[in-house]
Amino acid sequence: MDPVTTRARQRRLWRDVVGAVLRESRRRRGERLTDVADRAGVSPQYLSEVERGRKEPSSEVLAAVADALDLTLADLTRRVTLTLDAEPRRHRHLHPVAPAAENRPTQEPAVAPAPQRAPTGRAGGEVLLLAA
Repeated sequence: MDPVTTRARQRRLWRDVVGAVLRESRRRRGERLTDVADRAGVSPQYLSEVERGRKEPSSEVLAAVADALDLTLADLTRRVTLTLDAEPRRHRHLHPVAPAAENRPTQEPAVAPAPQRAPTGRAGGEVLLLAA
């Protein structure tokens, strides 16, 4: 098994967490899979596979299912992110993210040089050169 597949099996994938959040939301509302699937316009079998992390739904399907559960995509994404952030730190070393302070530039941005003028070949005429 290649290293990427091995690492992927050591942590939860986005689709796994999305599915778990959708299932939890549906169950909390006391709804059946078929009811939510009908409102979302997907088959109950497909929604079941999404909830189990077996399928990677498109953004359109996620929006439809979230809407069927009275969630916004922002709410769904926030819940997934909070769940992933709460995972044990042993998984975080696989894809380290630098703290925000380290991502800031350490120097002021360079100031663009002043425009330069070049001769046109005509007596007394100049052309303004601008660099993008």
